[in-house]
Amino acid sequence: MRGRTRSAGNPTPYVRGIAFVLALVVAVLSFAGCGRTAEKTGSSSPSEAPPTPSASSASKGGESSSLLQPTTSGKELALTSYTLYVLDAHGYVVPFTARLPLVEGVAKQALAYLVEGGPGEAILPRGFHVPLPKGTTFTVDVSPEGEAVVDFSPEVQGVAAERAARALEAVVWTLTEFPTVKRVSLRVSGHPLEKFGKGELPVFSPLDRSMGINVELAPEATPGDTTAVRLYFQSQSEDGTFTYFVPVTRLVPRTERPLEAAIRELIRGPLGGSALLPTVRPSVRLHRAFVDGGVAVVDVDPHLLAKDGKADAWAARSVQALALTATEMAGTKEAQILVNGEAIKVGEDFDLTRPVARPRTLNPLGF
Repeated sequence: MRGRTRSAGNPTPYVRGIAFVLALVVAVLSFAGCGRTAEKTGSSSPSEAPPTPSASSASKGGESSSLLQPTTSGKELALTSYTLYVLDAHGYVVPFTARLPLVEGVAKQALAYLVEGGPGEAILPRGFHVPLPKGTTFTVDVSPEGEAVVDFSPEVQGVAAERAARALEAVVWTLTEFPTVKRVSLRVSGHPLEKFGKGELPVFSPLDRSMGINVELAPEATPGDTTAVRLYFQSQSEDGTFTYFVPVTRLVPRTERPLEAAIRELIRGPLGGSALLPTVRPSVRLHRAFVDGGVAVVDVDPHLLAKDGKADAWAARSVQALALTATEMAGTKEAQILVNGEAIKVGEDFDLTRPVARPRTLNPLGF
């Protein structure tokens, strides 16, 4: 890609993030256009889960991914919650939370579930896929400064060109779920990973969540002059039995009001040709969005509710998506949803008189 500049030293995290996001946009647009269809079913709800374990227990010696030892020798195997980022049938990166064995080296454990032929394939719903090629091995070393260095075997370069960007997102987002991992450096056979997969996608390590997830470019946006907003839509499983939340990083024209822009884009819904389902009624109008005392406040009109003024399933789903998007953009743990400036309550189960807490996890696997 032309037009990149680098300083004499390593580029700053901001520059790396912007450069990689632009590379992702090019990669995604290049391989867009696969057939995507979806129908609406009942919505799935985010749920609370136990805190994610620290990745700092990953051994400094770079233990192989094949040497995962349970931390208990008793009859009952200790379990903990992991959030894994995998690929759905439409190619989106999707978070799932599962209860898995607690082992020494939880960062390696998480990545081991992302390899074809590994334990991850057994726990995923039908139609979902792990992102890393079969035979891929690796070591993981997490520094006290929060950098996870992953050294892959050459098999990792077998990722197809159209899946490379999403595979990188899945790896980085899975590892940065751990509170002790802030960024990820990637290597292959001890050498820095500069081009990834069969399509040689440019990589600028270390990577962090500023790279985005399921990156897309709004039609009216110009690459290089954008603001990234993170939105939460839904999609449907391949067998049509459940829906699940999908985070999307949308690059919109540069703005000084990212929270407001994010809510407007959420209401706008998925871009044309997407397999994603809208999570907020398109008739909803945003009055204002701001942060007050550590709480993201979103004030919308009554179209949030059904035509009869009742709180239907779509209203409940809208509140979830608004809270997820608002807290993501504002960096808060709670969101207050208002209707025409009022904190309302409709019936016993639709209570917006108090802020909505952001869930710790999304899309929990049911076991």
